[in-house]
Amino acid sequence: MSAKKEAPKKEDPKPEAVDLGEARPAGKKKLLIIIAAAVLVLALGGGATIWFFLFKNKSPADPAAEAAHAEEDVAEKAEKKAKHDKKPALYFVIKDPFTGFWPDKKPKVVRIGIALQYRDPALEGFLKGNDPVIRDRVGTIMLGVDSAELKERAGKEKLQAELLEALNAILEEHEQHSKIEALYFTEFILQ
Repeated sequence: MSAKKEAPKKEDPKPEAVDLGEARPAGKKKLLIIIAAAVLVLALGGGATIWFFLFKNKSPADPAAEAAHAEEDVAEKAEKKAKHDKKPALYFVIKDPFTGFWPDKKPKVVRIGIALQYRDPALEGFLKGNDPVIRDRVGTIMLGVDSAELKERAGKEKLQAELLEALNAILEEHEQHSKIEALYFTEFILQ
């Protein structure tokens, strides 16, 4: 009699089957909606920022301001083009320096060498051909200079400006369309 008593078998606890298939689509839809909303917010914010920086100074209600702004743009473009298209600088050195002599003042002797800067190559022929006129005008101006003023930088700059103005006046008198841009002292001796 040996009846063996069989021990009751423990049932393996099986978890209930969870259907994840239905929950995923709802989660994906929410995630896509959140991503789309974030992209939309960023796009609108970026667009508003760009619009603010590009158009903040423009007033569509003021046509006069728009016209003035357009004229400024045209002027800026023309200036940039002129700088880009500018010919290289040319120089003409006036032979033989100018000497001024003031026996009763100090300094008594002033010796000045001059070089002219211009851009039109045709101007060189004019300058060479009119050397006597140029030398006369420079000599006349130097007669009116107080030699004591030439000791100071301001006096030298004043003489330089007067000479440049006088030489450009000669060009105008002879109907030259070019201008001398700058006048340089290549020699400046005070004794």
